[in-house]
Parts: sequence; C-alpha cells; structure tokens
Amino acid sequence: MTNLPEPARDATIASLTPILDHMRDSGRTCGLSVETVNQIAGAWRRVHTVVPIPIATLVADLDVDALIASFTAAVRGQGKTFRSGSTYATRIRLAMRAHGAWMSGDPHWYLLSIGGRTAAVRRPLAMPDDRIRTVVTPLRRGLDIRMDLPWDLTTAEADLLGALIRNHVDPATGPNDVGPPTT
Repeated sequence: MTNLPEPARDATIASLTPILDHMRDSGRTCGLSVETVNQIAGAWRRVHTVVPIPIATLVADLDVDALIASFTAAVRGQGKTFRSGSTYATRIRLAMRAHGAWMSGDPHWYLLSIGGRTAAVRRPLAMPDDRIRTVVTPLRRGLDIRMDLPWDLTTAEADLLGALIRNHVDPATGPNDVGPPTT
C-alpha cells in the first residue's frame, strides 16, 4: 500500500466515494480492515446509485435511516429481495465517521478509530517514524483497559503481555468467574 495524496476535502457527499477509495488504496483505514472499507464503499455506491441524493448534500446532514428506508423500498420495488438494511445502515454510518475523521483536519485522521469500542490514537515517540497506539477496550461494566502498544506488535510481545496479565489473576477466582470475587 502506498501513501497516495488525499482527495481535496469536501463536506458534501461528492467526497464520500473518493475518500473511501483513498482509504482502500492507501491503507489509511481508521482502524478498519481493507475488506471492511471495501464493504463500506460498496454499500455506499449501491445506495447512492439507487437513491438519488443531491450531490451538494452535506455528509453531516444525511439521515441514514431515511436513506436506507428509501433504498430498501426502491430495491424491493424492482422485485428484488433485500434483508440487509441494518448492515447497510451500519456501513453508511461508518462511511460518515471516516469522512468526519478526514474532515477534522487532523493530519493523522487515518489513525482515529471509527469502528466503535476499540480506539487507536497516534502518539509520537523519540523517533518520528516510531508510533504507538493507545488501545482502549472494555473489560467489564464500568472498567475500560488502556494500553500503549507499538503499531508493529509482534506475536512474541503479545505472548509476553498475556503472561504479564496472567500473573495478576486473582487466585480466588475460578475459570468461569465473570466479576470480582465476592466475600
């Protein structure tokens, strides 16, 4: 994957396809896999082809639920079956989040997580090319775990972190306990 120049920033829906193509081609995917970016781009192209949306419509003004309802009605009106409304809605929302990250003006917009529960944030280290990401994931209700990890984390390093965490398991808990032990 290459570092292609970004398309010109535009707040309208005219920029959704170019930014999704850029994400796919450059590998700057906001924490999503390239396959997921392809699915998002495909959903957007299909919806945009079937439902006429004025090109000057602002991405921020898209009503995803109304858009998907119109799309579903149009597809069914063509005699085709369509049962993926919620999947398409999720993909369009992710396209909008990616667009929002890109429109933010952050030079590292492509490192911002748009997928939900896990966040990745760029923080410079001593050398400009070295990067770490802060990974945030929920462990249990009301408790999120944050770790600074290198972007090029190896399997050996992941095993080391796993061993470190296993060393801190409370011996009073069983293998199937879901919460802290009660006394």
